[in-house]
Amino acid sequence: MSYAVQQFAGWTLRAQKMPPNPDDIAGLTARAEAGETSAQIDLAFYFEGKGDAGAAAKWMDAAAESGDSLARMQRAAWRLYGSNFERDEAAALREIEDIAETGANPAAPTFAAVLRAAGLGAASDWNAATNWLARAAFDDEPRALAQLSLLQPDTDDGRRRAGLLLGRAAALGYEPALSIIGEEPAPATPKQSTALIVEAADAAEDPSLWRPSEHQIFLKRPRVDIYPHTAPALWRRYIIETATPLLQPAQVKDANTGKRADDPMRTNRVAIIELWNSDLIFYALTRRIAAAMGEPLERQEAPRVLHYRPGEAYAPHFDFVNPEVPAFARELSVRGQRIKTPLIYLNDDYAGGATSFPEANDAYKARAGDLLILRNTRSSGKPDPRSLHAGTPPIRGDKWVMSARTRSKPQIARIWSDF
Repeated sequence: MSYAVQQFAGWTLRAQKMPPNPDDIAGLTARAEAGETSAQIDLAFYFEGKGDAGAAAKWMDAAAESGDSLARMQRAAWRLYGSNFERDEAAALREIEDIAETGANPAAPTFAAVLRAAGLGAASDWNAATNWLARAAFDDEPRALAQLSLLQPDTDDGRRRAGLLLGRAAALGYEPALSIIGEEPAPATPKQSTALIVEAADAAEDPSLWRPSEHQIFLKRPRVDIYPHTAPALWRRYIIETATPLLQPAQVKDANTGKRADDPMRTNRVAIIELWNSDLIFYALTRRIAAAMGEPLERQEAPRVLHYRPGEAYAPHFDFVNPEVPAFARELSVRGQRIKTPLIYLNDDYAGGATSFPEANDAYKARAGDLLILRNTRSSGKPDPRSLHAGTPPIRGDKWVMSARTRSKPQIARIWSDF
């Protein structure tokens, strides 16, 4: 096939087309009309690039109806995103689950797990999510094995299952599992039994049941709350390892265009964990964040893992969207205001790097696992200028933080590449 499927963190969903030579379109069309699936997919992406949604949908439909699992996955993705097809979360979920049920594509069960956990296409269903994760684990899919291991309760049986599942993921060469286990050679853990995987899926802790055990008010103006011990140590290490290959230079919003752009005020790197490369560990942690904030999960933006090397920083800035800037009007209308900024601190083995609040003349040096919640707006909903904050540079060691900024409106499928 002449189209390329982009890989995200070890599994596949979104396809990114290598555009065909325009001189070949007539021949490509002839092959597509003759029923050649790869030509149909090529034409679908060609017409998407031309802005012809109807033709793109027509040819992706043709390829999908022939039974091509990647075309079916892409059609589901387009429906989920509302691209080329009318947005239809329920239809997207049905298609992904049908592919997963038939075993036609190994990526489908893990993505079905994410959709079920996130409540896209149907009400959030943790049992359904972990059952799909177990289906992938039956097939020895290492990321599914690692996720199941990290969701086990802290009991003797839970630790036993977790060790076997994580050991198997490491034995299969899965980097986050290898990192968690340590520098020792991966154990020759055999493929795990169906019975153990079913036990692990049944025992996986439902994140909706979690409630914060501690709460501290760090600042009143701006309002900053701290929830210690929100992110378990193994989750933190897993998130860092999963995000590392996705890091890219962080950007800021350009007030002239409303688009993201490079700016010397921000020198750190960021990994955006969109739906395509998320999993149940990210979902479980964002559920904890939602519970602490008292805000619906669907209002969270896609999580961002922030990486600061020594000397890298994010200068004082606001996270609210300035309603006085015309370039931000559409964003505010569609996505709503950023009302709260949660920060999960993934490590603390660095010097410097505090989160500063210039208007309060104070700064917070976090402990690993802490959740900090900054309120960006007043009770009236208007931006709070006291919420000015900065990520100061580490002096020694790397700093890792995860954010899932929360809006005043639901975020469609947590997929927003245009803002």
